[in-house]
Amino acid sequence: MARRPRYPATMDPDFWRTRWAEGRIGWHQDAPNAHLVAHAALFDRARRVFVPLCGKSLDLAWIAARPHAPAVVGVELVEDAARELFEEHGLTAERVEEDGVIRYRGGSIEIVVGDYFALGADVLGHFDACFDRAALVAMPPAQRPRYVAHQRGLLAPGARTLLVTFVHDAPPDSPPFSVPEAEVRALYEGCRLTLLGQHEELVSTSLLSRGVKSARELVFAIEA
Repeated sequence: MARRPRYPATMDPDFWRTRWAEGRIGWHQDAPNAHLVAHAALFDRARRVFVPLCGKSLDLAWIAARPHAPAVVGVELVEDAARELFEEHGLTAERVEEDGVIRYRGGSIEIVVGDYFALGADVLGHFDACFDRAALVAMPPAQRPRYVAHQRGLLAPGARTLLVTFVHDAPPDSPPFSVPEAEVRALYEGCRLTLLGQHEELVSTSLLSRGVKSARELVFAIEA
């Protein structure tokens, strides 16, 4: 009998804290994401933008600097990542802990530290836009429906999401996972979904070590 793949406990704090402590954060980019920059018009009407599993992404500061100055709220499991985001941008952040929830606030950026699945609209509020570059692809298959359902519960009617996924042939035993177009359409059934582009991706060292020969990025616009 074939062995079922063993997925990492993707939301296990120790798994991700170890990755941050060891500097194994290959998903972090040193510039705003190119797809975000290319399709930023999707967020032109947004007043509150949600960035799940945000790490210390430069994307938050880039969105917050848009001409209409939207509020940007990220959720991040690892507190060190939240603190580093503000430190590396030279921003003064206020750390607030209320009812067991830790928040870092600076300018129009806020990061809520905690388990994504445990933070609902009562804590985060609702959003009219979402940018997901590294969150869905961090979820093993069994967690993806729950992840998307939770995300959709945070979005106001008509909210727009810019989603970036990968398609590759690595074994499904470690993130970033391959999430093809058909699965995205099934997960977001009932939403208006547009494939904005497919882009051949330079294979990262971490994917090369898993035997990947080629990889593509898929970019979607999704309207709730």
